[in-house]
Amino acid sequence: MAQAPLGPVEVRTYQAKNQQKASELYAADAAALGQQGLFPSQQVWSAPRYWRLVLTPIILVAVGILIFGVYGMAVGALIGVIYVIAVRPKGTMTVTYARQQPAYQLPPQ
Repeated sequence: MAQAPLGPVEVRTYQAKNQQKASELYAADAAALGQQGLFPSQQVWSAPRYWRLVLTPIILVAVGILIFGVYGMAVGALIGVIYVIAVRPKGTMTVTYARQQPAYQLPPQ
């Protein structure tokens, strides 16, 4: 199956729990793209956003209180604790690949 030609610039994202795991994903992909003439030109790591992990249970407890009172607070807290245990936020490594032209080309004959 033939692949469509890649453009002069391509952006790829790699999501992982830490930067080391994201770098491993990136290294595997970069080798394949390097054979197609795309080389990394920029790399940015965004750490996991833990504030979402804390904010969600707080919102669940507040909504539980507003809707069902004290029992709703308990249910919201329980769901919030299960959410915190189950969800592990991931960081994102964004890599920009640029197509590089050969340094010297022979003139056509």
